[in-house]
Amino acid sequence: MITQGQLNTGYSMSTLHSELKRLYFLPDQHGYGPCCDLDDGSYGPDLGVLTPEVLAPSLAGGNRVAINLVSSAGTVRTLAICFEKGADWEQVAKLYAGTQAMALPAPALAVSGISGYQLWFSLVDPIPVVQAQQFFYGLSRQYLADTDLCRLRCCPDIPGIDNSLSCLIDLVPAFQEATQRWSAFIDPGLGSLFIDEPGLEMVPNMAGQADILAGVDSIKAGDFQRALSRLQVADSSDAQIPERSSGMTGEGAGAHHMTGHQYRDPESFLMVVMNDPACHLTHRIEAAKALLPYIKKTPNP
Repeated sequence: MITQGQLNTGYSMSTLHSELKRLYFLPDQHGYGPCCDLDDGSYGPDLGVLTPEVLAPSLAGGNRVAINLVSSAGTVRTLAICFEKGADWEQVAKLYAGTQAMALPAPALAVSGISGYQLWFSLVDPIPVVQAQQFFYGLSRQYLADTDLCRLRCCPDIPGIDNSLSCLIDLVPAFQEATQRWSAFIDPGLGSLFIDEPGLEMVPNMAGQADILAGVDSIKAGDFQRALSRLQVADSSDAQIPERSSGMTGEGAGAHHMTGHQYRDPESFLMVVMNDPACHLTHRIEAAKALLPYIKKTPNP
């Protein structure tokens, strides 16, 4: 016999699925098995179209479910910025406030359940991946100039070396086995409470998760383009090339030139990341991949 509690739980999960779909799913969005801890970006098992039934085991504490944010046409409608550390809260709050200063709907704020925060942006209309990357680049220059960008992960990230486009990210909420904590969407006013422990010890209330997402709006196409133009104008007005101090090497030099500086263009930024020993090897490899389109081919003699 199905109890009233089970009915309520099923209704809450279905409502949460509807909100996730409204904000973040592509048409016929597929779910994939856990894979975000793999460095090569490969898929986990394809779980099929992400229906409420497919998502339910994850919401009940089972295996996490990831989605690919990039469509087969190379467009995205979900943008996510992941901060690696709970200590990054001040930067998270600054970026959150900055998006509202640009008259954009506030993104959803989540704790990762591992060690940091996430900001989830939703778009009404999909955009090319390159525009998403330009948006991330502009936001980082405008609001995160004093942040070590090696500690960020932006989704969608850069194309793979075979020019395929994909970006897998675990859906929230989900149980993280490594920490025995849950990722969850949270009220921004409570963000500072999770600096030391960016995750929940208890299962989040699914109805509450749906309520948080119900208050999130998608960014309209015109508003996104205006914000992107504003960020690009700001970039062009104060661009400068960072220089490494000859007296600094190793990790200290990396922290010196990766924070507090502006970059001329995405290519110069990627060059700095690729050559920075303080950056995680994964970031340096991905930067090298992203630089491939900038390499000028020498004509055959």
